[in-house]
Order: sequence, then C-alpha cells, then structure tokens
Amino acid sequence: MPSVVPPLEEQRQIVRFLNDVGNKIQRFIRNKRRLIELLKEQKQNIINQAVTRGLDCNVKLKPSGVEWIGDIPEHWEVLPVRRCAQLVKTGGTPAGAGDEYFSTPGFNWFTPGDFKEDLCLSNSERQLSEIGKGCVKIFPPNTVMMIGIGGTIGKVAISKEMASCNQQINGILPNERVDIEYFAISLRCLKNFIVSCGKFTTMPIINQDETKSLRVPVPPVIEQETTVKHIKKESLAIDQAITRTQREIELIREYRTRLIADVVTGQVDVRGIEIPETVEEAFPETEDELDALDNLDDEATEDEA
Repeated sequence: MPSVVPPLEEQRQIVRFLNDVGNKIQRFIRNKRRLIELLKEQKQNIINQAVTRGLDCNVKLKPSGVEWIGDIPEHWEVLPVRRCAQLVKTGGTPAGAGDEYFSTPGFNWFTPGDFKEDLCLSNSERQLSEIGKGCVKIFPPNTVMMIGIGGTIGKVAISKEMASCNQQINGILPNERVDIEYFAISLRCLKNFIVSCGKFTTMPIINQDETKSLRVPVPPVIEQETTVKHIKKESLAIDQAITRTQREIELIREYRTRLIADVVTGQVDVRGIEIPETVEEAFPETEDELDALDNLDDEATEDEA
C-alpha cells in the first residue's frame, strides 16, 4: 500500500504536534463532559426539590416516614405504588423467541435498551408479529414502564401507546390519584433507592411485589400537573445547554480527525511550529481509545469525590 513518508525529523515533529493538540482536545472533551454531568445534576436537583418539597417554599412540612423523601408538605400523602396504580405486571418474551414472533414494522415490545433520557418511549428496536403479540402481556396506553433488573434497574419511561415489554420490565398503569407524567418523574427520583434496596445475586433485581411496595410522594392532582409544567420549564434551558455541549464535543472530534489527515498527508505544514516542552502522552487515534481515556478520568474524579 503506497504511503506518504516525509523525512524522519519531520515525522517526529508531526507526532509531537499531534500529541500536543491531542492532549488539549482530550482536556477539552473531559471538561465538557464534566460540564454535562454538572448540568444533569442541576436538573436532577430541580426535579427532586419539586417532587419532594413542592413549589411553595413557605409551606409547612411534616415527616414523610420515608428516608429518601424526607419532609414533605403537610397536605401531601405518601403512598405505595399499589395504591397509585390499576395494575402492576411484569412483561414477558414469546416462548422460543423464533423469527415468526417478530416483524418490522410490528407491535412495540420494549426492552431495557429502548430506555433513553426521554420521559416517553418511542418505537422499540425489536417489534412483535401478530403471532408474537398473542404470546405476551399487552399494556394499555399511558403505562409507566420501569426496569426491574440489571445495570439499568430503576430506569423509568412512559409508553403513550398500547405496547408490550420483556420480563426485565414492570408495567404500571396509574390510577386517578396521580398525573401520569408526575408519577413517572417521581419514580425516576427513586432510582438510587431502588438500586440500594434491590436484591443482589449476580445482578440487582426488584420484583413485582417489591415494586408495588415502593412509596412515592403524592400531592393533589392539580399540584402534580403544576409541578410537571414547572419541571419542564426549568429543564428546557438545561437540556439545551447539554445539547450544545454535546455538539461541541462532536465538532472538536471532527476537527481532530480532519487535522490528523491533513497533517500526515502534508496538507498542513507543521515544521515551523514551536511545541511546548511537556511530557508527551500517546495520542489516541480512535474514538474508542479517546472514550476509554475519558472514562478513566471520570472514574478517578468520582473516586476523589
């Protein structure tokens, strides 16, 4: 395979230049990722405050009797999920899971991989055929789905349309005591508690009965609706900031890839560029290597915290 071969000293200069630029880009991406985490924490704090304290900072409080909730407004209730739901059922998988049970397009069959940041689920990655649909539990529209096992235990989202799910997910159909979006948001606030109380064998798990026993703060429905509007309004600017920051990361990666190509093919001449005398680090040439370095830095930051 033909390859461009500049003089040896120029090769060394190219490596030093790309190491220097690469290290700066790594620091840039780390800082942007940390910013994203801080923005997510800020958003979660807004949600937690609204769900457990309400919007009136002058309201009288009372003990909730639940550790993760703390004090709540005295006119609120704390209820187990079973009293906020018409049904709580675990999903399932068609027996045998042969090709005849699945089709595209088909009927939504959600698995943990379909749960993203959005409050509502979209189309599932795998969908059921009519044969497959007849072999599983069907949940009505506006079912709140919660992952009950594995590394994503406690993730919650709403299925706005009739759908099904696998056995890793519990479907909860809210009753008239709760606004569906408020209920889903309050369950999301339970994630850390669910992880801590879930039974561990090879992975954390919370079963159907334990899901029914989870307790959530329940204000009057009109207050729930107002709270949801407040959360959406306060979250909008934060979500936009996160999106912009993620785009900045994408752009700097595109710049890095193009810069490497231009420098090693001689489109950009780096011979006369002075490079600071710093400790050189191996410059990652793939997205996976860069991600691995970022993850190591994130873990070190968490350990220090």
